[in-house]
Amino acid sequence: MYYKHACLTGALALSLLAFSSCDDDKWDVVDNAVPNFAVTTDHVMTDYGRDVHFAGKITDADGISSITLSCPELNINKTINLIDIYGEPKTEYDLDYSVRVRDNVVGDSFDVLITIVDVAGNRTEQTVLVTLDGDFSAPVFEAAPDAEVTVLFKENPTFNLSFTVRDNRVIDYVTVDVEGVAGFPITLEGNGQNRLEFSRKLQLPTAIADYNVAITAYGVIDLGKAILISILSSAIFWIPFLEQETYQKISQPDKMDMVAQALLPSKVIIESLNNNLTRGDAGNTYNIG
Repeated sequence: MYYKHACLTGALALSLLAFSSCDDDKWDVVDNAVPNFAVTTDHVMTDYGRDVHFAGKITDADGISSITLSCPELNINKTINLIDIYGEPKTEYDLDYSVRVRDNVVGDSFDVLITIVDVAGNRTEQTVLVTLDGDFSAPVFEAAPDAEVTVLFKENPTFNLSFTVRDNRVIDYVTVDVEGVAGFPITLEGNGQNRLEFSRKLQLPTAIADYNVAITAYGVIDLGKAILISILSSAIFWIPFLEQETYQKISQPDKMDMVAQALLPSKVIIESLNNNLTRGDAGNTYNIG
């Protein structure tokens, strides 16, 4: 009796396996090429407790079956099965996946392996570097002059300008501008440090006036932010250009037959001797004069 039960179970398992195999083979293979993955960036800078974002455009003529993201150190083990989600493979897919980095993660540099598989079994692998050195906080001034400072007017008035600025990561540079004072503005490089101190005695003009002091500190930003800022800062130029390109179409100028328009030297001399000033577009020839 036990033997009969075991045989029936084996037959059932075999039938299901055969059915599943036939279901996988129903997708037609077009070119049998590996999937193409245009990753948005292969280096993501983030920080503890923040999200890390993976994005890119995937294309495959045969059809994308699944996408797997794996990194044990960051506790990433995610499989996106497109056939289960959409009921069929996709020839195009925009990857957009985020995961939060744990506060207690050990290490500061990690490799995340992204594997794309199509219905023909072809695969593409892309490694994305994740580093915990993202800078998301602006620098702060630990010490700086008051908003208003009064300097005693005397024969050689001076002012001691000093400040200290700190960043949670790295200070890129600091600009200092004192309106009306020679030698300014100046730029102070951070040189890879997270703290910068400045102190200088300024010789002020011998005139009663208000002098505006502007101190600006810049931290290092990641590549994505830098690209975005660059695009937005130049928008005043490329937006009007795009408007003109999409609004007004310029046709190609008519071609001129240079052979037919060529002047005979003898005719030029004759028209010059006759002092003929009639325009060339009337069928005449310009003279030398």
